[in-house]
Formats: sequence, structure tokens, C-alpha cells
Amino acid sequence: MLDRLRKASPAGVILGLSGGKDSLVTLDLCLASGLRVVPFFLYVVRGLECVEAGPIRAAQRAGLDLLFRPHPLLSEYLRKGIGRPGLGRQVKVIKWGDVEDELREATGLDWFAYGHKRVDSIWRCGLLSKCGGFDERRRIAYPLHEWGQADVWSYLRRHRIPPPRRLCPISSRGDGFAMEPAILRTIRDRYPDDFARVCHAFPFAPAIAAGLDIHDRERAAAEAAPPAEVHDGASEPG
Repeated sequence: MLDRLRKASPAGVILGLSGGKDSLVTLDLCLASGLRVVPFFLYVVRGLECVEAGPIRAAQRAGLDLLFRPHPLLSEYLRKGIGRPGLGRQVKVIKWGDVEDELREATGLDWFAYGHKRVDSIWRCGLLSKCGGFDERRRIAYPLHEWGQADVWSYLRRHRIPPPRRLCPISSRGDGFAMEPAILRTIRDRYPDDFARVCHAFPFAPAIAAGLDIHDRERAAAEAAPPAEVHDGASEPG
């Protein structure tokens, strides 16, 4: 796979570095194969230490400059009014292809590498099975496409790569940011400076996080309540 990528893109590769375990392994594999790597990170709110520290450290360990670009989710949130008043059509829709096209132009490189695996989801399984982990039409390589979760963790340990810090274990985006109640509450409770940055961009973030607090209190109250007595109507005096 990596030999094929070197032949397809001898000048180097643009690599999505989220800071999660898969992107860390993909970065190490590409560098070990001799590829020049230009890593990038996609943000929703710029400057969140709780999500940016990991990829920044990984890039620094490799002696690389990390590029930052807006995540496509940001345009969706701004248009639809998620976490703030909606701006509708004032905001241009940003798609993955737009991000990749801009990065190609900025770096002069043509190919991308991502840490997607078939075991990640049904959608990724279909995508990677179709292209075999090497999408020549879209010019994207997936070096880990046949790896399992245990393979990734084993590689991190074997090569002494510091494991990523998981931001919110109960979220599907555990190592990244999204306007999800669980993620917002975690940042509010553990990273107050970062939460202030989130609130500056998304003023409704405290209400979204508080909604999960209310839900948890109501559930706890329901679990603590004694079971309702059930009366047999036939035994009642009539």
C-alpha cells in the first residue's frame, strides 16, 4: 500500500491528523516509509486545547508544521443555527471535497492519506471495500483499511507512540469536537477556558450542556423513586 502511494505521489502526501489513534499510526507509517507528509487538522472552534493539543504534539514530534482548516461541520452549524442563531444561506456550504481541493492547491500535493478502517462503520466498510483502500479516482489512500482496533493499539505500544487522550468516552466523536451535549458538558466541567471559547462562537452551548444535566437528574429521580403499588381491582370492596 505505502509503496504504491510513494509511486503515485513521490512528492509527498497530505494527511488528516485528528490526533486519534488511527491518524497517529497512519502518520508514523507514512513517515517510516519515507513519504514527505503535510498534516492538517480540521476545527469547529479554533484554539481548543482539549482537542488540538494531541495533534499539535504529534506534528511537533515528527518535526512537521500542522495546517489548520475549518471543518465542514462548522458551515452546517452556522447555516442551521446549531448552538447559535442561524445564518442560513449567508454561509457557504463547505464539503470534504472543498477542503481537499483547497489543501491540494495550498500544498502543491495531490494525494491524501487517512486512517479509516473497514471495522470503523458500515459506511467505511463499504467505501474501503469498493476501492480496496486505494482510491485512484479521488487520490486518497487508506493504509489501515484492513486493520482491526487491536492492531492499532498494538502498534502504538510497540512503537512507543503516546496514546491519544479521549475527550468524551460516551460520544461517538470521543477524540474530537462536535456540538453534542455530552461533549459540551465534558468541556464545560473539565476545560473551562476552552468552554469559554466555545461559548464565544456558539452562545447556546451552555443551554445544550445543561439539557443533559436535566436529563440525568430526571433519570436519577425516576430510578430512586419507589415502585408504584399495584392494586388488584378484584380485591377492592365494591
